[in-house]
Amino acid sequence: GEVAAANLKIQEALFNLGALYRERLQNLPKSIEMFETLNRRYPSNNYELDSWYQLYIIYDGLGNEPKAQEYANKILEKYQTSKYAMVIKNPAYAEELARENRLLNDYYNATYSAFTTGNYREAFEKSTSAKEKFGATNPYQPKFALLAAMSTGNLEGKDAYVQALREVVARYPDTDEQR
Repeated sequence: GEVAAANLKIQEALFNLGALYRERLQNLPKSIEMFETLNRRYPSNNYELDSWYQLYIIYDGLGNEPKAQEYANKILEKYQTSKYAMVIKNPAYAEELARENRLLNDYYNATYSAFTTGNYREAFEKSTSAKEKFGATNPYQPKFALLAAMSTGNLEGKDAYVQALREVVARYPDTDEQR
C-alpha cells in the first residue's frame, strides 16, 4: 500500500543521492553514507547490487582495500552472474566489452558506407557475414539484415528487395528497422 510505495520512493532517493554525491559533487563520505543507509534500512532492496558496486568503486578509489574487498565479495556471492561480478573477477572484461562494441560499430559503419557508395555486393557480403563475426544476437543485427535486404534490392531488382524486406520484418518483429 502507501507505506510500501513511500519506502520505494525513499530507497530510490537514497540511491540517487548516493550517486549524485559521488559523481557530481565528489563528496565520497556523503555518498558512502547514503548507500550504506539504504542497505542498512532496506536489506535486499532493488538498488542493492548497483549500490554495492558503487561502494566497491568508492572504497577502491579511496585505497580502502578491506572495505572494497567486502563489497566485491558480497557481489560475487549474491550476484555472481551479473556484469559487475564479471568486471570484478576480470577487470579486462570491461575493456573487452568496450573493444567489442567499437569493432562492431566500425564494421557496421564500413558496411553502411559500402552501401551508400554503391558497392552493393560488398555491403551484402559484409552484412551477411556480421552474424558469424559478432554473433546472431549482436545489437546491430537488425540493421545488418536491413542493409542486406537493400543491397539485394539494388543488385536484383524490386521483387527481390520486397521479398528480402518481408524476411527482415518477420525475423525482427520488435525493432525500429521495420518502420
